[in-house]
Amino acid sequence: MRLPVVALVAFVVAAACTEDVGVVGPAASAGTSTTVVVSDTGSVEPSSSTSVLVTTSTSTSSTIPFSSDLVTVRVPFDEKTFGDAVMSSVAASGVGFVAVGVSVDGLQGDGLVWVSSDGYTWSRVSQGQQVFGGANLNSITAYGDGLVVVGTEHSETDIDAGVWWSDDGLNWVRAPHDETIFGGDGNQFMVSVASIAGGLVAVGESFNPSEGSDAAVWISADGTEWDRVAPQGSVFDDSIMIDVTAFGDLLVAVGVTFSDRDGDAGVWTSTDGTNWTRITQDPTIFGGDGDQMMTSVASSHGLLVAVGFDQVGRGDAAVWTSTDALTWTRIPHDESVFGGGEDGGAEMTSVEIYGHGFVAGGLQQSAGDMDAVVWTSPDGLAWERIITDPEIFGGRDAQKIMSNHQDALERINGSNGRFL
Repeated sequence: MRLPVVALVAFVVAAACTEDVGVVGPAASAGTSTTVVVSDTGSVEPSSSTSVLVTTSTSTSSTIPFSSDLVTVRVPFDEKTFGDAVMSSVAASGVGFVAVGVSVDGLQGDGLVWVSSDGYTWSRVSQGQQVFGGANLNSITAYGDGLVVVGTEHSETDIDAGVWWSDDGLNWVRAPHDETIFGGDGNQFMVSVASIAGGLVAVGESFNPSEGSDAAVWISADGTEWDRVAPQGSVFDDSIMIDVTAFGDLLVAVGVTFSDRDGDAGVWTSTDGTNWTRITQDPTIFGGDGDQMMTSVASSHGLLVAVGFDQVGRGDAAVWTSTDALTWTRIPHDESVFGGGEDGGAEMTSVEIYGHGFVAGGLQQSAGDMDAVVWTSPDGLAWERIITDPEIFGGRDAQKIMSNHQDALERINGSNGRFL
């Protein structure tokens, strides 16, 4: 029997490298489950590579248990397939799994695609410069009978949003550039894409060095032709949308809002993808001392779960929940679950549905070392940190599981200079 899969993409940072990222991806179905984690080899050379780990649950119940029956193995590293590359997002489709990312073997990388029928054996798709040259592929989703990817297109002086689509995961088409939709003043970033009833929505950011970051939204009925949602003043100003999901009749986006160099978690809702509302909340829920960010959101059985981190002191992982997208509750902090190790912090960076519950991925820092971490919850309210095997998620270099928001995090940590 073929095992259904929850896919986790992680990235491991070699000793002399900049940090790179991965993602928690969707489950093919409930029941017996496999989790795919992608990481690098931990080479001591200053290069970045990606490898794969697989977690299998032997349960056949539609409610996946979350601890004792999870077994993780590391897929052997293959330089030709995973070398000099970062996987940033993965989707289940009719062909199995399709992951996207970017090459990191030069000053300017190119977009990359990998395919796997089972999560264990992967191959890199060969596409020419005309399709993926100068691109960073951030997020992939299945839509209809095909796949849609969003990301960025880089030139020497500009960064614009970009879209690609495929019927089979092997042959890809790059959307023709339209400056009025994908470009504009400053740099434009599509960070995340989601399939919704009647089309797709992509969220991200418009960044101008003199003005900072504003949230940005694009919509499409078929994945090939896109429109950019008009700026909406204070709703989009000084913020970044990092992830988006459908929740009943609503679209819910999460991310970060900025005020006086302070970052707070942000939530937006829309009924049509065009008109958005920024949700206001008690500052103790979305804000607090230090900086807070929601990095990923998912929903199951009428409950929204957003994950992220609270950058107070060393920093801790954080979880928020809502039953209506309007009123949110923050799960009380438990140091043993959400905290870091010695002299280090923890971050949740991606969350997905897992059976009737949730699985989140992220990182933990301890005594100068960084390892990938996985948390699970049967209901979104009670959480357990379950995978700590250093042979799987550790190593002598740095490992972390992340979402499809590499562009956003790199700028927030770097050139943006207003957060973390």
